[in-house]
Amino acid sequence: GYHYGVWSCEGCKAFFKRSIQGHNDYMCPATNQCTIDKNRRKS
Repeated sequence: GYHYGVWSCEGCKAFFKRSIQGHNDYMCPATNQCTIDKNRRKS
């Protein structure tokens, strides 16, 4: 479905909901030069 302004699965929706509610900060280990795509993600 369409959640938080993008098309995403229910699992991703739950992840982002927890992230928002928990005020989590995610840092890029490569000095903010991270490439996030389907080849580099962990799930």
